[in-house]
Amino acid sequence: MKIGIVVRQFDASEGGAFSYIHTLTQHLSKLEQQNAQFLVLNLIEDHSQKTWDRLESKILVLNKEAAPMPPQHQKELQKLQRKLWFQEVLLYKFKLKRAETWRQESLKAIREFKDLHTNLDALLKDIARKYRIDFFYYPRPFLTPCYSIPFVATVWDCGHRTVAQFPEVSQNNEYQKREDWFLKTLQSACGVVVESEAGYQELEKFYGLSRDKTFLMPMFASAALLSADSGRAESWFKGQSFANKPFLLYPAQFWAHKNHQNLLHALAAARTHGAPLELVLCGSDQGYLQTIKQLTEQLGLTQQVHFLGFVSTEELKHLYEKAFALVMPTFLGPTNMPLSEAQSLGCPVVCSNLKGHREQTGGIALFFDPHHVEQLSEQLLQLYEKPELRQKLIEEGKKNAQKHSIELYLDAFIEFCERTQKNH
Repeated sequence: MKIGIVVRQFDASEGGAFSYIHTLTQHLSKLEQQNAQFLVLNLIEDHSQKTWDRLESKILVLNKEAAPMPPQHQKELQKLQRKLWFQEVLLYKFKLKRAETWRQESLKAIREFKDLHTNLDALLKDIARKYRIDFFYYPRPFLTPCYSIPFVATVWDCGHRTVAQFPEVSQNNEYQKREDWFLKTLQSACGVVVESEAGYQELEKFYGLSRDKTFLMPMFASAALLSADSGRAESWFKGQSFANKPFLLYPAQFWAHKNHQNLLHALAAARTHGAPLELVLCGSDQGYLQTIKQLTEQLGLTQQVHFLGFVSTEELKHLYEKAFALVMPTFLGPTNMPLSEAQSLGCPVVCSNLKGHREQTGGIALFFDPHHVEQLSEQLLQLYEKPELRQKLIEEGKKNAQKHSIELYLDAFIEFCERTQKNH
């Protein structure tokens, strides 16, 4: 069986989404399987071209500039691309930090435009015939599948249902776009990959998805992060003002659902009660960064909260290794990659009390209701006052991370693809 892994190139600054697909593709490429071959199809070219080319892989990577697009839409696309080029000049040459938000908006607009005006179905049919692909696997949600060829889809979350109060999953027709994709894709797919039992239960609740149609591949840590040489970031880290202080790490893009606001209030409360913790925030701006910076000033935390923006893989690994703890107050789950990364690298976890988080961490974390600042503040104080508790979280967390290693699930995933394709 030949499986086509359909990916859409995107920027590494997208964080966990990029790490997930990059890690999954790397591991699939190393499999020795007699009954399954893999072909990675990059349908739309983006600025992460070099990242994908660097994959040391047995997988043939097809870099398609675009699927067929009418001339009038090509001109509109060129306008969007010129706008992006200008924003990147402002960002990288003139160091205008606000341009990062504009750049992210333009990247999203270009992706959505391409998805809307390109005939991906016809392109995938042509590739399937040319390379004799039996089956498509879509490791990222919301890319419209080729419905006429058997496929397995992936669902990360049902955020438009579970946290619909946040604009990033509800405004600008986002709710309806997501709902339309779920309704059609889940009905048409031969199988669906989920990251947790909690994730499956959401799909069963909202869409009636049957268990025999799903494959559970637990959330894993980024392969690029685990293999990175954090020593290369040693001098960079020593130059940071927080280098010799106990700091909390929260690597997350600045979306409203990431709940930076309650984290800042909890940090202020913990410091008032004697815990001299600082906070390191890294991730790209999604329109909410300025609000968080203003709140930081209002709480008198400008010297204790450090905004690093997008950091390199080596720098992020070094931060995990040196952090007092990872703190993850997000409202959106069921799972989040930083929890697995932290446990793998010996960083204790303090996270929101989501069912998927408990499952992912094996219960080896300090949990809190993300709505309640007091609960988070109390957990931070407890971790600071009980070094033996922190050490226990480190040791047991590493053991749990090993249980969720991606290598343990890939053979079973191939068997799942074979079974679902035969039953289709």
